[in-house]
Parts: sequence; C-alpha cells; structure tokens
Amino acid sequence: MLHARKDYNRIQDPENKIPADEPVFLLRGQDKFAPHLLIKWAGYMRLNGGDLEMARMVEDHAQLMIEWQNTHSSKLPDLPKSSKVYSKDECIFQYCPHPELCEQEGKCMCQKAKK
Repeated sequence: MLHARKDYNRIQDPENKIPADEPVFLLRGQDKFAPHLLIKWAGYMRLNGGDLEMARMVEDHAQLMIEWQNTHSSKLPDLPKSSKVYSKDECIFQYCPHPELCEQEGKCMCQKAKK
C-alpha cells in the first residue's frame, strides 16, 4: 500500500489484499472534512449504480465520525512537523550519506534542511 503520508506507512494490510504499489488514502475521525467526504462518496456510488449496501455502510460510518467529533473534537488536517519533505538541494549534508535512496525517492531522505 502506498500511503500519501509517510508516517502512515506503519498502517499495513496483513492479509495482502491491497497490492503493494496501490495508492491508498486514510481519513481519520478527527479530520473536519472526513464525514462530508464520505457522504459525497456514498452519493457518487448511488448516482453511478454502485452497491447500495456499501453506500449505506459508508454513510453510517460518516455518522459515526460526526458523533465522535461531537464528543471529542475535529480539526483541519495537518502533517507532523517531521513529515516535511526537502529537496535534494536542501539537504544539510555536503555529501549525502545515502545518495542511492535519495535518488530513488527523488527527494532528500535525511529529513533535515539547511539553516
């Protein structure tokens, strides 16, 4: 599974039902937009002749998110500070300690920027 956020890479599919190279996106209950997005998604399912049971399941899950937000809190989505991605040119190392990895990823994997 390819997560949009690298800090979510620890969330995996132990039964390997999702191919390793398939992009996935996780919406959390604390995400202010998540319930609305799920309701819209379910609406698209209905409008396009999708599985009505699945659409209802997603709507029910959106309702759970709304209830959770009402008893806890919600916020705008954000990234942890350590998730900032730096270009190879922003690396603090004069000579990158792992150039093959940085080249493969197309960005600095040192997770540090020049001051």
